[in-house]
Amino acid sequence: MGAGLALAVGLPTVTAPLASAAPAAAPATAAATTAATVKVRTPHVTLKRSATKQISKVSSIRLKVRATSRGKAVSGTVRVTVSGKHARTLKLHHGVATLKLTKKLTAGRRTVKVVVDPTSAALRKVVRRTHVRVVSQHQAIVAIAKKYVGVRYVSGGRTPRGFDCSGFTSYVYKKAVGKKLSRTSSGQRHNGHVVSRRSAQPGDIIWTAGHVAIYLGGNRQIDAPRPGKSIHVRAIWQSHPTFIRAV
Repeated sequence: MGAGLALAVGLPTVTAPLASAAPAAAPATAAATTAATVKVRTPHVTLKRSATKQISKVSSIRLKVRATSRGKAVSGTVRVTVSGKHARTLKLHHGVATLKLTKKLTAGRRTVKVVVDPTSAALRKVVRRTHVRVVSQHQAIVAIAKKYVGVRYVSGGRTPRGFDCSGFTSYVYKKAVGKKLSRTSSGQRHNGHVVSRRSAQPGDIIWTAGHVAIYLGGNRQIDAPRPGKSIHVRAIWQSHPTFIRAV
């Protein structure tokens, strides 16, 4: 009896330290398990641009960035670089950032890089890239002018529904490079400076009394000829035309 009583009384003395040590180890194990299950998510980011062509002096790179995660808008910043040079930093509003870059760019292929940096530490950065082709103002004028081949001649016309000669040149210049020309052919004679035929560039204006056209290089021009005809490319038929550099 004495011995049994001694063992029974002694048990708590032996086991008590073991019982107190077990709970102390449990939080460390739980913390390690929690840290192991935390995952950093990649948000869904889309990048859209409005055009593939760009003009060197009247540039208008338009971008729209949208960032979402599990269907919800992401907050944070958007950093934009063009060919490695920082262009703009924007904030995401309701998961969307839009911008229009207006800066002088030399002609060529340019890479636009967008870095979306979410505010939440649970979301990682996302990089998106797109490309634009920068063209000179003269190249842009020629490209826009050729889009309207086949549009009928309309006296006094100045829209794609119909053009007369000066209506065509003024519309093309405005759309291509933002240049406002006089409405009449006589007025356009004074919208720039005269250059020699040898130094003329595609996109320059070819002027003769009562008519204007757009020079395409070589012996070609594009113009709105006369009633019953439509805009087309043809040989330069004018005798001693004047070449006008308007941009």
